[in-house]
Amino acid sequence: GDFCECDDDHCEKFQNKLCGGNGECNCGKCDCNEGYEGSACQCKKSQRDCQTLNNTVCFGRGTCQCDHCQCKEGYQRPHCRLCLGCPDPCQTKQNCIECLGFDSGPFKKNCSLACSKTIFHMMVDQFTIATKQCQHKDSEGCWIKFKMDQLFGEEYSAEILKQRDCPEPPSVIAIIGGSIASVALIGIVLLMLIKMLIHMRDLKEFKKFEDEKKKSKWA
Repeated sequence: GDFCECDDDHCEKFQNKLCGGNGECNCGKCDCNEGYEGSACQCKKSQRDCQTLNNTVCFGRGTCQCDHCQCKEGYQRPHCRLCLGCPDPCQTKQNCIECLGFDSGPFKKNCSLACSKTIFHMMVDQFTIATKQCQHKDSEGCWIKFKMDQLFGEEYSAEILKQRDCPEPPSVIAIIGGSIASVALIGIVLLMLIKMLIHMRDLKEFKKFEDEKKKSKWA
């Protein structure tokens, strides 16, 4: 107005009532009565439909408004459990899995600082988590298999198989046997070459002898 006073008469309506009849219009914005929320005070405060099976609200990845989860970007309703557009934890957490499970990899020196506060892991013989299986080729050339489940916020539980799939080490016997076979083959080839050279020399000597014999015959 002319004196910059607040407009207390034009707030959002619900069911044709200013602030839904559950609050007061204060400078164009509804101030809701105790127990109500929403832009027009249209909702009773409740988190019943925002509660998850692990007794969190929207899995810590959203806020509960009007008894519905308003999820962070990428996370899906109704409870913000899954994120379709987020980076795959199989890729983003693989170095943590390697250092937590086998004390190796690029995070080995600062594993507790980088990983242990956000990933709660267990070494298992077989999986119990019903999520997709991940695998990662570690710094030693072995394949690590693991599964992850996102808990509250950015925290994860992880199951890591105790047994890695590692390539078979080269056989010492096979290496020695191959070396011996190679030496033997080279020896045989050399003997054949020597024999061939001797044979060629003998032929040459015989031809020379025959030529001299013919010359002496006609002399």
